[in-house]
Amino acid sequence: MKVFTRRALAVALGLALQAGAVGAAEVKIEDPELQACMARSLPQKAMTQKVTFTLYEGADVIDSTSADLLWKRGEDGLSKVIVRVTAPADRDGIAVLALEKPEGDPEFNVYMPETRKARRVAGRTIDASMFGTDFSYEDFSHFQGMTAEGGMKRLENEQVDGVENLVVEVTPGSEGTRYSRIVTWVEKERCALTKMAFFAKNGTPLKDLTVPRDDLKQMGERWVPHKIVLEDHKRGRRTELVVNEIAIDPDLNDNMFSVTRFGAGK
Repeated sequence: MKVFTRRALAVALGLALQAGAVGAAEVKIEDPELQACMARSLPQKAMTQKVTFTLYEGADVIDSTSADLLWKRGEDGLSKVIVRVTAPADRDGIAVLALEKPEGDPEFNVYMPETRKARRVAGRTIDASMFGTDFSYEDFSHFQGMTAEGGMKRLENEQVDGVENLVVEVTPGSEGTRYSRIVTWVEKERCALTKMAFFAKNGTPLKDLTVPRDDLKQMGERWVPHKIVLEDHKRGRRTELVVNEIAIDPDLNDNMFSVTRFGAGK
């Protein structure tokens, strides 16, 4: 039987935003239900998506950003991810490159078209907003399964809207994290993300991510979320991410994910 890693589990649970990959060596997950879930969810090598982030405050639209997401698993088993803005026009070409590391947290680089240069994101900037949304760089790294995890435990299954869900709690291991724990619910039958809850170090709920059941679409053997909603309780607003197009296991050139070339889009 194939034994998946804890980091691979994080990726499988975060399939709403990206493809996912078996990451660097971590504590092995031997729970048969979780293994079966990951085997059904993980793409083999790559995924691309065209998405739209829409930021709301109440019923009012505050901002909207369209982007291309590209993920690939390298020969070393580590994830590489690019998020490249395509609209609005004043942000077209801004890109973020995330590179998973064998140990510790991922490396983030941001490319700005006006300077034609990439800069590394570090320190407190990790908690900054991505493209004006409620998603921070840290949130993104958790969804990608790239972060250093301090611990993980399986909780009792729960019913969500009458549907049985597997429940997993992860304790972030990053020194600068703002979260004490992240709890994820995954629909047992379809192995599809239901929701995630992010808690502050004092135990206060900070953010909730949900996937409307009607926005789960079957692609082969996988059920892939085509819409997610992230609510930021502290700011009193929400970001909706809609997947407009998706391709599983396309051919992507490794050169696209180079720190010196990702901004060029080639």
